[in-house]
Amino acid sequence: SIEDNDHLCVQVVETANCVVVSVDYRLAPEYPYPAPLEDCYSALAWIADNAAELQVDKNRIGVAGASAGGGLTAALNLYARDKGEIAIAFQIAFYPMLDDQPTASSLNNDAPIWNTKSNEVSWRLYLGDLYGTHSIPAYAAPARATDLSGLAPMISFVGDLDPFYSETVTFIDRLAASGVPTYFKVYSGAYHAFNIIKHAELAND
Repeated sequence: SIEDNDHLCVQVVETANCVVVSVDYRLAPEYPYPAPLEDCYSALAWIADNAAELQVDKNRIGVAGASAGGGLTAALNLYARDKGEIAIAFQIAFYPMLDDQPTASSLNNDAPIWNTKSNEVSWRLYLGDLYGTHSIPAYAAPARATDLSGLAPMISFVGDLDPFYSETVTFIDRLAASGVPTYFKVYSGAYHAFNIIKHAELAND
């Protein structure tokens, strides 16, 4: 829920001295793709249209998210690039959910918080009737994108125990190969969402 991220948004505001808009996008299964992406783009457009009132620089709008929100971050960048209406300055995607297809790290994964079973259920709910078909667009699963050029610079990290490890590493490598500036870190021995779990040893690294 949007409330779950309030503490992180406050931390970003206090640390970076910026404006943060937290998007209460619709959720699956009641609202599968493309509803969440459409809501995120509507929010992006609203920020751009109201930049003066929000006292933000229209040319320095970034998009960020973690897990499913990280996947939406990557999808929104693809979507905004292709529409050509709003320029995104940077993107931050922590352990993003990018690939609906099995990867080396998402198969037979029994790590805490997120594992193979929860990943499969999540994709099934998010894709709805598209699940298991050959009609899944890159805006739904960004790992399927064939062209990553022209996207905003990316900041990302993931733990090597996370089901999203392989797809994140591959996506970052592809971004870099496409000329997109990236800053990326892998945390050894870390599972999904380790940075927000209390007492996680790596959370402050």
